[in-house]
Amino acid sequence: GYSNIKKITKSKNFKKIIDKDEAIKELQNIFEKFKFNKNQYSKKNVLDLGAGSKLRSLFFEDSDIYVIEPLAKKFLSLPQSDLHKAKAVHSEPAETFVSEIKEKMDFVMCLNVLDHCYDYSLVLSNIYNYLKKNGEFLLSVDIHEDFKCPMHPVSLTKEKLFTALKDIGFITKEIFETGNEFT
Repeated sequence: GYSNIKKITKSKNFKKIIDKDEAIKELQNIFEKFKFNKNQYSKKNVLDLGAGSKLRSLFFEDSDIYVIEPLAKKFLSLPQSDLHKAKAVHSEPAETFVSEIKEKMDFVMCLNVLDHCYDYSLVLSNIYNYLKKNGEFLLSVDIHEDFKCPMHPVSLTKEKLFTALKDIGFITKEIFETGNEFT
């Protein structure tokens, strides 16, 4: 589920972190708890990093949605996929920098992606570089201390995560956590 969500601004600040235990159906509640509204990014650029086959970013109405998803080419052929609704879809791993969107995003959402990547620091750096000045970043992370498997190639700890975010330039404002889930 999306139990750990962080809202981060390019002005180097985390705004909030909140926990939720349910999957996509709970995403609207999460956005509302962060005081996002459906029109907040109208006519603005939204990046759904690690989108999977369904765009959670469609919550934001009239936004230009961009996608970075390593399996996008495969997902686009699925009838239930809605990736075709995005303005641009990049079938790349999160570690690959997509230069066309550098400093163009008003909002980046990265939900339950970092622990599935090989280089989470590089992914966070890419996100920072995709954001416009004062852009916002919503991050969901499951903490898997000393646990690695093919689906979770890195073992994230709170310390590793916050050190990486601080080194890149983000500053934490608020944190909410539940168990091993961090938002």
